[in-house]
Amino acid sequence: MILGTLETYARSLVGDEGWLGVLSGSGLDEDRTFDDQIEAIVRALARRSGRFQRQIYQDLGARMAPALLEKNRDLIDPAWRTIDILENIRQSAYEMTYDQVDPERPTQFKIHRQSGDEIILIFSTPR
Repeated sequence: MILGTLETYARSLVGDEGWLGVLSGSGLDEDRTFDDQIEAIVRALARRSGRFQRQIYQDLGARMAPALLEKNRDLIDPAWRTIDILENIRQSAYEMTYDQVDPERPTQFKIHRQSGDEIILIFSTPR
Protein backbone atom coordinates (compact mmCIF):
# COMPACT_ATOMS: atom_id res chain seq x y z
CA MET A 1 0.00 0.00 0.00
CA ILE A 2 2.77 2.45 0.89
CA LEU A 3 4.76 1.88 -2.28
CA GLY A 4 1.67 1.93 -4.49
CA THR A 5 0.54 5.22 -2.97
CA LEU A 6 4.03 6.65 -3.32
CA GLU A 7 4.19 5.61 -6.98
CA THR A 8 0.79 7.12 -7.82
CA TYR A 9 1.70 10.34 -6.03
CA ALA A 10 5.14 10.53 -7.68
CA ARG A 11 3.67 9.99 -11.14
CA SER A 12 1.24 12.84 -10.49
CA LEU A 13 4.18 15.11 -9.67
CA VAL A 14 6.81 14.12 -12.21
CA GLY A 15 5.01 11.96 -14.79
CA ASP A 16 5.71 8.40 -15.87
CA GLU A 17 9.21 9.04 -17.18
CA GLY A 18 9.97 11.13 -14.10
CA TRP A 19 8.92 8.20 -11.89
CA LEU A 20 11.34 5.91 -13.70
CA GLY A 21 14.01 8.57 -13.17
CA VAL A 22 13.16 8.72 -9.47
CA LEU A 23 13.56 4.95 -9.18
CA SER A 24 16.89 4.92 -11.02
CA GLY A 25 18.10 7.93 -9.04
CA SER A 26 17.20 6.45 -5.68
CA GLY A 27 19.87 3.74 -5.77
CA LEU A 28 17.48 1.00 -4.63
CA ASP A 29 19.11 -2.13 -3.38
CA GLU A 30 17.44 -5.34 -2.17
CA ASP A 31 19.72 -5.39 0.87
CA ARG A 32 18.11 -2.19 2.17
CA THR A 33 15.23 -2.31 4.62
CA PHE A 34 11.81 -1.26 3.41
CA ASP A 35 12.14 1.99 5.41
CA ASP A 36 15.47 2.77 3.75
CA GLN A 37 14.03 2.10 0.30
CA ILE A 38 11.06 4.41 0.89
CA GLU A 39 13.37 7.09 2.26
CA ALA A 40 15.65 6.81 -0.80
CA ILE A 41 12.67 7.12 -3.15
CA VAL A 42 11.34 10.15 -1.27
CA ARG A 43 14.78 11.82 -1.40
CA ALA A 44 15.02 11.21 -5.15
CA LEU A 45 11.44 12.45 -5.66
CA ALA A 46 12.20 15.60 -3.67
CA ARG A 47 15.24 16.30 -5.87
CA ARG A 48 13.32 15.71 -9.09
CA SER A 49 10.13 17.54 -8.10
CA GLY A 50 11.66 20.44 -6.16
CA ARG A 51 9.45 19.69 -3.15
CA PHE A 52 10.68 19.29 0.39
CA GLN A 53 10.77 15.73 1.73
CA ARG A 54 8.57 16.78 4.65
CA GLN A 55 5.87 17.93 2.20
CA ILE A 56 6.07 14.65 0.31
CA TYR A 57 5.61 12.66 3.53
CA GLN A 58 2.67 14.87 4.55
CA ASP A 59 1.04 14.44 1.15
CA LEU A 60 1.52 10.66 1.35
CA GLY A 61 -0.05 10.56 4.79
CA ALA A 62 -3.05 12.53 3.57
CA ARG A 63 -3.45 10.16 0.62
CA MET A 64 -3.06 6.99 2.72
CA ALA A 65 -5.21 7.93 5.72
CA PRO A 66 -8.62 7.29 4.10
CA ALA A 67 -7.53 3.87 2.81
CA LEU A 68 -6.09 2.91 6.18
CA LEU A 69 -9.27 3.96 7.95
CA GLU A 70 -11.35 1.96 5.49
CA LYS A 71 -9.11 -1.08 5.80
CA ASN A 72 -9.36 -0.98 9.61
CA ARG A 73 -13.02 0.05 9.79
CA ASP A 74 -13.91 -2.94 11.99
CA LEU A 75 -11.52 -1.59 14.66
CA ILE A 76 -13.09 1.87 14.76
CA ASP A 77 -16.07 2.87 16.87
CA PRO A 78 -18.24 5.22 14.76
CA ALA A 79 -18.49 7.57 17.76
CA TRP A 80 -14.72 8.12 17.92
CA ARG A 81 -13.17 11.43 16.99
CA THR A 82 -9.68 11.59 15.46
CA ILE A 83 -7.97 11.70 18.85
CA ASP A 84 -9.95 8.63 19.97
CA ILE A 85 -8.93 6.74 16.84
CA LEU A 86 -5.27 7.50 17.48
CA GLU A 87 -5.54 6.48 21.11
CA ASN A 88 -7.51 3.27 20.59
CA ILE A 89 -6.21 1.63 17.43
CA ARG A 90 -2.66 2.90 17.31
CA GLN A 91 -0.85 -0.28 18.30
CA SER A 92 -3.03 -2.93 16.67
CA ALA A 93 -3.33 -1.14 13.33
CA TYR A 94 0.33 -0.17 13.40
CA GLU A 95 1.47 -3.72 14.10
CA MET A 96 -0.76 -5.10 11.35
CA THR A 97 0.58 -2.74 8.71
CA TYR A 98 4.13 -1.87 9.68
CA ASP A 99 5.89 -4.48 11.78
CA GLN A 100 5.11 -7.16 9.19
CA VAL A 101 7.69 -5.40 7.06
CA ASP A 102 10.58 -5.94 9.48
CA PRO A 103 9.59 -8.00 12.56
CA GLU A 104 13.24 -8.38 13.60
CA ARG A 105 13.47 -4.67 14.35
CA PRO A 106 10.14 -3.65 15.85
CA THR A 107 9.17 -0.05 16.33
CA GLN A 108 7.77 1.67 19.38
CA PHE A 109 4.63 3.71 18.88
CA LYS A 110 3.11 5.15 22.05
CA ILE A 111 0.48 7.73 22.77
CA HIS A 112 -0.33 9.70 25.88
CA ARG A 113 -3.53 11.72 26.18
CA GLN A 114 -2.71 15.04 27.83
CA SER A 115 -6.32 16.27 27.87
CA GLY A 116 -9.59 15.79 26.01
CA ASP A 117 -8.17 17.31 22.85
CA GLU A 118 -4.39 16.99 23.20
CA ILE A 119 -2.11 13.97 22.73
CA ILE A 120 1.59 13.23 22.62
CA LEU A 121 2.77 10.66 20.07
CA ILE A 122 6.10 8.91 20.60
CA PHE A 123 7.58 6.99 17.69
CA SER A 124 10.98 5.36 17.82
CA THR A 125 12.68 2.75 15.72
CA PRO A 126 16.07 1.06 15.66
CA ARG A 127 15.95 1.29 11.85
